[in-house]
Amino acid sequence: MRHFGLDELKEVLQPREGPAVTLLVPTLAGGTHFRQNSVRFKNQIRSAEEALAARGVSAARIKELMAPATEMLGDTPFWEKQSRGLAMFLAPRFSRHYRVPLTLPEMAVVSDGSFHVKPLVPLIAETGRFFLLTLSQNRVALYEAFRDGMTEIEPVGLPPSLREFLEQQGVEGGRQFHTRSLGATDRAGVSHGHNPADLDKERLAEYFREVENAVWEVLRQERVPLLLAGVEYLHPIYREANRYTHLFEQGLHGNVEGLSEAELFSRAWEVMETHLQQQRAEALSRFQGKMGTGLTSTETAQVVPAACQGRVDTLFVPVGVQVWGRYLPETSEIEVSATRANGHVDLLNLAAVQTLSAGGRVLALDPAEVPGGAKAAAIFRY
Repeated sequence: MRHFGLDELKEVLQPREGPAVTLLVPTLAGGTHFRQNSVRFKNQIRSAEEALAARGVSAARIKELMAPATEMLGDTPFWEKQSRGLAMFLAPRFSRHYRVPLTLPEMAVVSDGSFHVKPLVPLIAETGRFFLLTLSQNRVALYEAFRDGMTEIEPVGLPPSLREFLEQQGVEGGRQFHTRSLGATDRAGVSHGHNPADLDKERLAEYFREVENAVWEVLRQERVPLLLAGVEYLHPIYREANRYTHLFEQGLHGNVEGLSEAELFSRAWEVMETHLQQQRAEALSRFQGKMGTGLTSTETAQVVPAACQGRVDTLFVPVGVQVWGRYLPETSEIEVSATRANGHVDLLNLAAVQTLSAGGRVLALDPAEVPGGAKAAAIFRY
């Protein structure tokens, strides 16, 4: 399963020939919910097919375009392994789907040549989001986390567990080591008569370089914190191998084996919550500090054209809100519609896409947090 990061976003944002279909559904984790997940997805497929037919697309072409989605319906193992949301993008000769740790709205959007990505903006936003890397003797795992949960990412080339790696290197039985509980010191408990400090640091460093290479491929364009979790002895060794400049200074120390994903997230969130709240506050404070200079706006009619012209440095958009209408590039104006119709786009999605394409920042906030309670707000470059 692909990770929806900046690299994937850039691919999804490429202009498409012909209709572009976006399918979004909330999903439930756990195999017992797989039927409900697939039924929701099937309903959105049907909505997209109806929208395509209303545009005059032939039945044969609709079948061809939607085939990657319909083929997924019968894949029971796929539906048994879900997170909080599923997004799929379909266009002629293009198909991508992503399992994400974000509760998505149930939507099927058909547009001309571009996808509806705004609901996924929190996945590449810089506030309210972080990565978690767990280090233990039996397993190394990378997670992407938000305020309401996290999901595991599977980096290509991630090597086996520390224990397996050490055994492959000829270290006696992997020299198992344990701690009593999360937050305990590494020397608190040791099995087989070995102190963790006796582990071959050179082999550990080699292992962590392999882990870091796989993690780097996921995070190299990211700018959000990476939190380490594991016994304290391992942290400095991994930090020495690390190239990611946003590795969080504070770590989550202790043995993470045996913790459920919910327990692990809860403890990670305790560490990260204050920092993430501060990030969001700093961005909003920056907006307030520039008010009255002509470099900010809370008017959608100003924000959308500025985004399309590459003038937006930071865009604030509300989660779960759409503004349907059209952008008129010849006059740099927008037309807002009370209802969604053929040819209309979500203007907030358009602003987010254009801002990201021009290298700007997009912050997806709760509606009440957007400056002035606006549909969109922005800090301009000029």
